[in-house]
Amino acid sequence: MTSTLTLSLRARNANRVKTRYQICLIHPFDPRGEKVGGLETYIRDFITFHPDDTDLLFIGVDSTGDLRLGEIHRLTFRGRTFDFLPILQYSDAQAREAARSIRTSLTGQFFVALLRHFGLIARLIRSRRCSIDLRRVCVEGPIFPAANVVWPG
Repeated sequence: MTSTLTLSLRARNANRVKTRYQICLIHPFDPRGEKVGGLETYIRDFITFHPDDTDLLFIGVDSTGDLRLGEIHRLTFRGRTFDFLPILQYSDAQAREAARSIRTSLTGQFFVALLRHFGLIARLIRSRRCSIDLRRVCVEGPIFPAANVVWPG
């Protein structure tokens, strides 16, 4: 015989909406592109193998020039669908070249693009209640040498 407590718990949980987890990945590359490396492999595998109850928002770079910047695009990669927000167009050929200055570097331009799209990115992260996965945030040495500002460490 099933108790009334068990029946009431079953009834309460019968229509419960399953929680979807929200993760935002931020990295200056395009998972569709040719760039290879440890972090790029990590992110491609994260997209491929993330749990079914998890939604991904990837903020990155459009390496082919076929997407509008600052707009979310629903992409499929290795059979998995995710939201992609490109904030910078930077080709794979450019990424392979050594930058002559921080202004022409992928990292420098991606940082400026993050600032340019900061309002949109903040609204998306807040509205989705995302956890953020951000790699390579460690800085060694002076941040602004002329001002003698050093990263705490």
